[in-house]
Amino acid sequence: AFFMSGYCLAAPPPYQQISNANNIISIETEGFTDNVSQGGHIWPESFPIGHSGTSAMEATPNAGSVKNNNFESKSPRLDYRINFTTAGSYYIWVRALGATGRDDSLHVGLDGAASATSSNMSSFGQALDWSNTLKGGDAAMIDVAAVGEHTLNIWMREDGAVIDKLVLTTNSSYTPSGAGPTTSPQEEPVVTGNALPIDLRGSTPEQATINFQASKPADAQAANLMIGTFDADQADEGQLIINSNPPIPLFAEHANTANDDQNVLISISTPVDYWQDGNNTLGFHHIRTAGYSVDSIAIEFLSSPPEEPANTPPIINGTPATGATAGSSYLFQPTTSDEDGDALVCSILNQPPWADFDIATGALSGTPASYDQGTNSGIQISVSDGTSTTSLPAFSIVVADDTSAGAGSVVLNWSAPSTRQDGTPMSTSEIAGYSLHYGPSEGNYPDSIYIAGGNQTSASLDNRQLGETLYLVLTAWDSNGLESGHSNMAVVTIKSG
Repeated sequence: AFFMSGYCLAAPPPYQQISNANNIISIETEGFTDNVSQGGHIWPESFPIGHSGTSAMEATPNAGSVKNNNFESKSPRLDYRINFTTAGSYYIWVRALGATGRDDSLHVGLDGAASATSSNMSSFGQALDWSNTLKGGDAAMIDVAAVGEHTLNIWMREDGAVIDKLVLTTNSSYTPSGAGPTTSPQEEPVVTGNALPIDLRGSTPEQATINFQASKPADAQAANLMIGTFDADQADEGQLIINSNPPIPLFAEHANTANDDQNVLISISTPVDYWQDGNNTLGFHHIRTAGYSVDSIAIEFLSSPPEEPANTPPIINGTPATGATAGSSYLFQPTTSDEDGDALVCSILNQPPWADFDIATGALSGTPASYDQGTNSGIQISVSDGTSTTSLPAFSIVVADDTSAGAGSVVLNWSAPSTRQDGTPMSTSEIAGYSLHYGPSEGNYPDSIYIAGGNQTSASLDNRQLGETLYLVLTAWDSNGLESGHSNMAVVTIKSG
């Protein structure tokens, strides 16, 4: 049982796995079996933009805590009971977000035990998206040693993490998208007539009939029946008759001598037109051999999703400056667009601790302090339309100390272009800005600055080493995010003043 708001509630039934090519188990995080508060933190409901189901879950309070050691007993935990029909290795996918790089990680385990292959999951952006990546870059996995019921555990690593949905699959090539697959069935069936369990281990032939209530959607395309059995070890010892339709072999694909005197959950694909919405009559028949028993029954109806128009991935452009100076402001503003007109959300990986990030525009800005000197590596800015994500190449920002004393500068002036490269006229209002690229030799321009506005026709490079020689070229950006080719190269030598 689990407790909430002072009331003791019966634990919900386990999620039922449907056997198919991907062996998917799909779980809404608010559908937990147990929610355990530990270490001064808990998982309450949260309602981020784009969440699936009724809500998501957030690790609170967000006080900057990180739980790396002994988190099994010191970090809040969410539990999810699952009835596995297939043993083996499962890949873990989590749909989650983190407002900053310090709110975006969690631990996953099985049956209360942590594992190095599923602890420290991360790489969640500032909008809900799927990740199965550990901090070290490996794919998150758990091993299910035996079929039957197990409990999946989620522990907080960093408070502030928001989780929306969980997916387990044995297919290493499977990647969920959008809101993910339909949630796995969890409801217990309503059974009348002969009560479960049904014991058909007497003399043949024998049979038992039960009335089974099913909610069949009007657009159902398939029906998977899950049956908890005991001693189902022979392929031809049982049949099922649904509403007087032709009999279906029960154990043709699932019988195994290893099932002798064992409990096994099997999944049978049945014709969807055999079923009706409401009451159904199920006849279990014992044909030969020693027989079998039936302990539980559940039904899942599957509907074909409507076809969606092909999505065009969003576009993001821009060249960030790779240097910053302590005490001076830094700004990189990429341009984003989407041919389908979808709403766009930007995200960032490895955000510098001294910088702010705008998820609406993708702007990265801030003023580093002297203690921020060093290299911020692996920064990557992406844009998503909810279906596809496009990313800029990863880049680094080197923060240097303010060396303005005794340093030199150079001022560059230019004229705004009046035509495009193809010769068509171009007005100043069509120019969004300029990028000044520079470096230590001809054709080698690793650094750049962006100058916003078509009317800006000058820029300065300050705090440069006296006597330094720089090679510079200029490009222009139009309001559609198109960048021109390089201008003629200029060569300057830094002098004082």
